[in-house]
Amino acid sequence: MIDGMKKYMTHKNISIAVAVIIIIAIALWKLNSTQDRTLEQVVTEETAPTTQEITDEAISAAEEIAKETTSTEEPKKPTVNSNPPLQFAVEPQTQDTPEKIELGPRQPATVSPMAALIFFMEAMQAGDIERAVSYFRADLQDSYRTSFTTQYKNGHPVVRVYALGNIGEVELIDPQSGLYEIPVYLGQSEQAFRLNFMFDSSVQEFVITEL
Repeated sequence: MIDGMKKYMTHKNISIAVAVIIIIAIALWKLNSTQDRTLEQVVTEETAPTTQEITDEAISAAEEIAKETTSTEEPKKPTVNSNPPLQFAVEPQTQDTPEKIELGPRQPATVSPMAALIFFMEAMQAGDIERAVSYFRADLQDSYRTSFTTQYKNGHPVVRVYALGNIGEVELIDPQSGLYEIPVYLGQSEQAFRLNFMFDSSVQEFVITEL
C-alpha cells in the first residue's frame, strides 16, 4: 500500500510539474510579445514626424519658394517704337465715317431696287449729293437734298448702317402699287431701316421713295 501511495504521488507530482511548466512557458511567451509590441510602438513614436515638425517643414518650403520668387528677374518693359509703321499713323476707318470712293459715269438703276440702293450709297460715300438724290423719285429729291446738306451733313444714319454690310433681301410688299422694300439691319440685331422703292416709268428705272 505504501508503495502504491508513492507511485500515485509520483505521477501526480509529475503532472503538476508539467502543468506549471506549461503555464510558465505561456506566461513568458505573452510577456515577450507584450515587450516586442511596446518596443515597436516606442520606436515608431521616436521615428514618426510630429505635427510641429511637419508644420516647420511646410513653413520652410514656403519661405524657400518666396525667396525664389523675389530673387527672379523683373519682367522687361516693352520696347516703345518711336517710329511706328506708316499704317499705324493713320487712324483706322470707323463705322461712322464710310470710306469715300471715286465715281465713274452715273449708272441707271434699271435692273432692280438693289441697284438703286447700291448706286445711291456709292454717291453718298463719294460725297456727291446731287448724284445721290438723282436715285430718288423726282418729287422727293429737293427734300432729301436739303436733309443731306443740313440735318445730316456728317452722314445719314442709313448710310452708316449700310457701311456695315448687313443688308436684307428685296421684297415686293405691295404688288398693286409695285412697292418694294429692302431692310438695312443695325448690326446683328433685328432692328432695321426699311427702305422703299418703286419702278418709275418716267425715267425707266427703280427709284427710292423712302429711307
